Amino acid sequence: MKRSIRAFMIILCCFFLSGCWSSKEMSDLAFVTAVGISKDKDENKYKVSLQVVNPGSVAGGQQASVQDAPVTIMSSTAFNPFEASRHVTSKMSRNLYYAHTNLIVIDEELARTKGLYELFDFIERSDQLRETATIVIAKGTSAENVIKNLTPIDRIPAVYVNKMLKNAEDNGGQNIKVTVDEVLQKITSQGREPIINGISIQGSAEEGSMQESIQGSDPKGKLEASGIAIFREGKLIDWVKGYNVHGILWTTNKVKDIVEA
Repeated sequence: MKRSIRAFMIILCCFFLSGCWSSKEMSDLAFVTAVGISKDKDENKYKVSLQVVNPGSVAGGQQASVQDAPVTIMSSTAFNPFEASRHVTSKMSRNLYYAHTNLIVIDEELARTKGLYELFDFIERSDQLRETATIVIAKGTSAENVIKNLTPIDRIPAVYVNKMLKNAEDNGGQNIKVTVDEVLQKITSQGREPIINGISIQGSAEEGSMQESIQGSDPKGKLEASGIAIFREGKLIDWVKGYNVHGILWTTNKVKDIVEA
């Protein structure tokens, strides 16, 4: 009888202990908040840039330092986006962790030439990228420049862009916050095409990526919600902006509040 009880207790303990077998220490993880996908100089390759949080510069209390950049940008190139993202690991001292990735930026030129189908095949196959992440098109600049641009008020640029788009969608009626899941539904449905908001940089992209830019009252490079990208057969064909966006948003049931002149 005692042996039976002992065996039962050992088996019971196994259920409680098994939950920690795959645990990872926070100090071993690099938190990726945004992913930028561009064309490389080699037309056959992709460039993937990752926005990784610098823990010491965004932590609370005395650990935080406004002198340090809140994020680091790590990039790599390869013949497909998945391989390029894997190559970044050779430059990192920590394991990449995508659970907090809430922004994906696609280069305008890439969206025009190669389109969304191949890119979303990579996104859908990734077991870490969330389908609730916001997706935008880098307008008039590269995807890397967008995620490199430092922002005031909200120190993590990916958080800033998400809040900016949500605010613009709710109050202006000329912008839209679109998730990966919404785009996937459109490009996999016959007769439907996605619309995706653009993000541009007002001012100097180079200066906007420097910490000094946000230490003054007038940042040198400012991210701005800028127009709606229109797609046909998965490729970007045109931009719509201003009050012309209202009709598009009405048809997609995305209008919440419109400001008329």
